[in-house]
Amino acid sequence: GKLAGKHIGMFGEFLVDGKGLFRAGKNLVTVKVVRDYVKDIKDAGKVVDVAVSVEVTNKMLKDLAHGFYGDDPAGIWQPVSLLITEPLAIKDVFIQPGLTGAGFDITVKNASAKDQTFTVATRIGNNKTLYNGKALQCSGIKAGAEKTLHYEVDHRQPLLWSPQTPNLYRFNFALESNGHITDSTTITSGFRTFEAKDGFFYLNGRRYWLRGGNQTPFALAPNDTQLAEKFYDLMKAGNMEVTRTHTSPYNECWVDAADRKGVGISFEGTWPWLMINSSMPEEQLIKMWADEFIDLLKKYRNHPSILF
Repeated sequence: GKLAGKHIGMFGEFLVDGKGLFRAGKNLVTVKVVRDYVKDIKDAGKVVDVAVSVEVTNKMLKDLAHGFYGDDPAGIWQPVSLLITEPLAIKDVFIQPGLTGAGFDITVKNASAKDQTFTVATRIGNNKTLYNGKALQCSGIKAGAEKTLHYEVDHRQPLLWSPQTPNLYRFNFALESNGHITDSTTITSGFRTFEAKDGFFYLNGRRYWLRGGNQTPFALAPNDTQLAEKFYDLMKAGNMEVTRTHTSPYNECWVDAADRKGVGISFEGTWPWLMINSSMPEEQLIKMWADEFIDLLKKYRNHPSILF
């Protein structure tokens, strides 16, 4: 009977803190989905502009951004998990890869009633261990606080990720406090750099030309790993190594498959007609779109397949 949290949008990842709401025995968690954020849009079907070849209607400009999905979809269409952690837990990890190592931003939350000290043990490996050690020590984090700490691991010789050589590693982070592990997380990622300079793209320090296509079938079956892998195999067979997520941003299933198969991704937002000449959505809707897109960037930033 108590509101635990809420979220607006259909693509971004969000967490609801259930501390203090659960009790021993059976618990009922109720989820309500509301489809229409804006109701009774006047002349909803009226065409007000054309974006390349797509007719833009009042409905498309005056409702929440939902890409090219028609018929106002709504519901729980992505995986849902119940996460149970110790009071001292890892909240976020941002991996910043290089060619000889990586930097890490580790965000730790202390939900306990007293100050804590902790150590983060880091292990990187695939079939062989690339690094294993205690790479971060924190002298203290106050009760109820969050702290983001940065550290780096360098002077390694990792196998690099590229569409031709999609080498992946498991990055494991274990949080230790008072002699025992309170939390751990493992992220599959890779070592690579991608940048633009002097009018060229550079992948892992070498000039790189994008060979790709778009309009993938992701939206038809967003949770179908077999389809994702088959489609990427067909891309690779056709000498296409980069794609764009045109108007319907990929989810974890398709991005994971791109990491494994070696497909570079241009990750696009959900409002491709946002900046056409003659009309603009209301400022409130633009802010919601921007907030959700930033959430998506944070969610997928550890995937080596996402180039830009």
